[in-house]
Amino acid sequence: MNPSATIKNKSNFVVMPKSFIETVMNMLLAYDNEVVNTPKAICNLLLKLRFWEKNKNEFHAIYLDSYNRIIGMELISSNTQNSTLVDPGEVFRGALLAQATGVILVTVHASDDATPGDDEKQMTKMMMGAGEMLKIKVLEHVIIASNKDCYSFRTASRVQV
Repeated sequence: MNPSATIKNKSNFVVMPKSFIETVMNMLLAYDNEVVNTPKAICNLLLKLRFWEKNKNEFHAIYLDSYNRIIGMELISSNTQNSTLVDPGEVFRGALLAQATGVILVTVHASDDATPGDDEKQMTKMMMGAGEMLKIKVLEHVIIASNKDCYSFRTASRVQV
């Protein structure tokens, strides 16, 4: 049996290898109490985490406390196509479990173009509506491209970092 594989036990809980948990904890500790309250701060964080190096389209959620400090991050969707499918239930389930008061949506474009498509604009509106119903504010949606270009929905413009 591969020791690095995840294992489901009888209770349906997923048991993760210790090395994976340590990696995640170290990553979270590196950004513990980091306040991300501006598009520039968000884009700088994504650059530090090397999101621009992804070779496929991805959608992530960053969960924040009431002081806009990071309390969790989650990969919601990933594929090699031109778009990623995102279910609001996936985003807000994680936010509720993390007891987040805010969420930042992150789309990673595998291309050099951070310009949002119509589907991303519609999805952002849908997520904002879902967040409003749950009293979890969608603070920002940023798109980061493989050339480190970053687009902010909050300012509806590219962010210089």
